Amino acid sequence: TTAAAVHVFTSQIKDLLGIHLPRRRGLLKVVYTYYDVFNAIDDINIAAMVIAGITIIAVVFNNEVLKPRVSRYCAFPIPIEMLAVVIGTVVSVQMNLHDVYNVSIVGDIPVGLPIPELPPLELFPSVIVDCFVITMVSYSISMSMALIFAQKMNYEVDANQELMAQGLGNLVGSFFSCMPFTASLSRSLVQQTVGGKTQLASLISCFLLLFVLLWIGPFLTPLPKGVLAGIIVVALKGMFLQVKDLFKFWRLSSTDALVWIITFLSVIILDIEYGLLIGALLCFAKLIALSMKPYTCKLALVPGTEIYLDTNRYEKTVELPGIVMFHYCGGLNFASKLHFRKEVFKATGVNPQMELNRILKMESKENASESAKNVGNWSKK
Repeated sequence: TTAAAVHVFTSQIKDLLGIHLPRRRGLLKVVYTYYDVFNAIDDINIAAMVIAGITIIAVVFNNEVLKPRVSRYCAFPIPIEMLAVVIGTVVSVQMNLHDVYNVSIVGDIPVGLPIPELPPLELFPSVIVDCFVITMVSYSISMSMALIFAQKMNYEVDANQELMAQGLGNLVGSFFSCMPFTASLSRSLVQQTVGGKTQLASLISCFLLLFVLLWIGPFLTPLPKGVLAGIIVVALKGMFLQVKDLFKFWRLSSTDALVWIITFLSVIILDIEYGLLIGALLCFAKLIALSMKPYTCKLALVPGTEIYLDTNRYEKTVELPGIVMFHYCGGLNFASKLHFRKEVFKATGVNPQMELNRILKMESKENASESAKNVGNWSKK
């Protein structure tokens, strides 16, 4: 999600700077987009940049300064995003920003809903591969967002329920010519930022969106795109701050941290679907490697307690005399049996096979010397 936030931020740059960029798709999309931004640096629209800057400052000031203070006296936060949209629309109309300053605006918003009809089933063989890719990417993003908000707000997420809900929604939407949908990083973050926590918030948002599609849409035509871009960019703050999790991952497991870094860079440099595929393959390879060579350690007593901890991670543990406690983190099967035996021998400092060979060798020497004595005695007789 942190890398996906980079994609969202990149998609908003043209509206933040008021420039026109070619739409890039496929591999290296982000890299080419920033190359286009650099080439169009002389075409920056100052008016659009000022509008976006004012919006960002206003939203940040509300979130960081006003909201904590207002929350002490009122349970309802200031709807700064809605105020920004309304004020931006009014100012755009009064100052004629589109015609006078060439500021990009939302433009025509179609009114009404499409007539339901059966999807063209003859296209199914042609799009089945793309459908699979879209399914994997959309579900991964939705679950990632759900898990992030679940952690923030202390609730559980049912992965099967989310998958069924998303599948049913796409199934119904296909009869209305809808695009395949998933969790929107920008919209989800904006809703969470303004205080939306329950399904009721999404339900109200749906009714408001329906209201806009049926009646209010034409009134938002003059809204500057820089206002929307500013709101979205501020909402991405939480996603960007997740980069701090990398240090936590590194302390817990350097392997997990490397998977995070490679997936992050792959999503940014290549594209989201390729990055997710690479990340999934890396996780799968890690699971296979761990199943063949699970983590092992010796456990020892923490002085003054009845707790036994890993001697590799905790230096002040004390081993019990004459006893070795071996901890094996994984399943025992044909692929891991040799590793298990090797680690047990290493932890205990005893190799039964070598001990057996040593005993047999000593016994053979004793037998040989005994035989030599018997032969000597027989010769004397």
